[in-house]
Amino acid sequence: MDRAELQKLRLEAQADSLGNSRLSPQAALALEKAYQLAASAGTLAEELLDRDSSVGPHLLAVLKDAGLADLARAAKGYCARMQALEKGSEAEQRTNG
Repeated sequence: MDRAELQKLRLEAQADSLGNSRLSPQAALALEKAYQLAASAGTLAEELLDRDSSVGPHLLAVLKDAGLADLARAAKGYCARMQALEKGSEAEQRTNG
């Protein structure tokens, strides 16, 4: 199964980890899945951070209902980190401003 899934990802994805011949198929697959999860969490977090959108709470509920609570938590964590960075940047601007 890992080899078939890895081949499918190789056809669809970038060659970063998938094209690395020093990685085993299992390691390459795990890395690719991690990259995809991080990208998905980042995309969802951007939607959650969009102050003009009311989709965020509904999106989290749908993810949880679909059994993707880990992805919802990752997106919320990403949001929290982005908000903390934003607040830190604002505080730095006030201090240096």
